[in-house]
Amino acid sequence: LSFTLRFTLVCITLEMLIGLGLALLLRRVLRGGTVLRTISIFPYMIAPIATGQMWRLLLNLDYGIVNLSLGLFLIPPVNWLASNTGAFWATVIAQIWKSTPFVMLILLAGLQSISEDYYEAAIVDGASSFRAFWYITLPLLIPSITLALVFETIFKLRVFDLVITLTGGGPGKATTPLGVMLQQNYFKTYEAGFASAISVVIS
Repeated sequence: LSFTLRFTLVCITLEMLIGLGLALLLRRVLRGGTVLRTISIFPYMIAPIATGQMWRLLLNLDYGIVNLSLGLFLIPPVNWLASNTGAFWATVIAQIWKSTPFVMLILLAGLQSISEDYYEAAIVDGASSFRAFWYITLPLLIPSITLALVFETIFKLRVFDLVITLTGGGPGKATTPLGVMLQQNYFKTYEAGFASAISVVIS
């Protein structure tokens, strides 16, 4: 339960910040960039199991591209999946990479629904870009932000595929979410009653 809650909180916070930044970038700087928008949602289209396997290879201690990249800056290789902290951040990074495009799409749709008249009026009144963002963009984005938060909270509390392929819930039980715990109790130790109780919590 501790891992599930920490995982959910960290992932949602970072996904909302990164997703909002990307949505603003695509709306303002890259207006009309249909091809780029399509490319940006590719991570979300990949199956969670494939995402977990891919990041397992990328974070490999000996030949993973992440450690090879760190070596270019004379940073020693990190055994991401063998320590509690490393495995936690490995799952977080993989999940953020996969889910941020979904958040970005929701927020981008919300941004595109905001009329430009509000910003033109703000410019006439002498409002800075920050004040326009704080007093116009954010309040009008609340429905989209709420929708993204609801969906992502549900997805994170039920995470299973990505974790089971990336870390298997290890090392030990350091990255065992409720979904993996349910699977282990039902299919490995045959504690159907306890597994049923877990399913009620995450349903």
